[in-house]
Amino acid sequence: MGIKLNANPIETQPPENEEYYFKAYERFLRYAADTYKLGRRADITGRHLSGYIKNMKNRGLSASEIKSELAGIRFWHGIPSNA
Repeated sequence: MGIKLNANPIETQPPENEEYYFKAYERFLRYAADTYKLGRRADITGRHLSGYIKNMKNRGLSASEIKSELAGIRFWHGIPSNA
C-alpha cells in the first residue's frame, strides 16, 4: 500500500479507540488503493468515502459499525467531524 498514514493523529481518544481507528483507516486506504488505484492520501475525495460507505452497506455493516469506521477515518486523516 503506497499511502502513508498521518504520523501525528489528534491525541484525544483512549488507546483502544486509537488502535481500532488505525485499523479502520487501514481498511479504508486498502479499499481506496484497490478500487481507485490511489497512491497518495492527498488524492482522497468525498467520492472515495461515498464509495467506501456504499461498500460497507453492501457487506451488511450496521449503521453504528459504519459510523465507527468513519470516525477512524476522520481521526487518522484529519477530516473535521462536520465535513
